[in-house]
Amino acid sequence: MEIPIGVKGRILAGEYAGWDVEVMYDAEGTGGYYIFLTRGEQGYDDWVEDADSVRGYFEEANWPIDWGRGDPRPHR
Repeated sequence: MEIPIGVKGRILAGEYAGWDVEVMYDAEGTGGYYIFLTRGEQGYDDWVEDADSVRGYFEEANWPIDWGRGDPRPHR
């Protein structure tokens, strides 16, 4: 499963349908990854320590996401 880094995607279904999601690598600070969820003025972030944890996060969320390539992909 490919989770793009630094690319904003749109969650298509579920509790966060219509929200944007983006993963950013924090090489200089924590060495981990921030996962940002935003919709208008609302926003949340989570932090995970490595790429395997990023994959696990998205597998657990199981969101279908359109990464702007016209290919919504559920993360299963």
